[in-house]
Amino acid sequence: MEPVHKLMVDAVACFEKVLAMLCRGSFSVVPSLSQNGTQFSIALVATVTAADEASMQQRGDDVALERLADSIGVHNGTAVVSFQFE
Repeated sequence: MEPVHKLMVDAVACFEKVLAMLCRGSFSVVPSLSQNGTQFSIALVATVTAADEASMQQRGDDVALERLADSIGVHNGTAVVSFQFE
């Protein structure tokens, strides 16, 4: 479980760095970890201001982040990292 927890901590730190570049207002990142047998799923839920959400959508950043999440997901049963905006 320790490597998965390290992955979650590292993913949060990286995601916060990305959001710091994209957002003008405040934001928060809340991770959650779920396990299904030997498979783990890590979800990162970012809460941003309405203005930042609109700006990201206008620039297409939301699509870019979705593609990034898809590209870094590990699909061999180790871990899957996904991003969700609220």
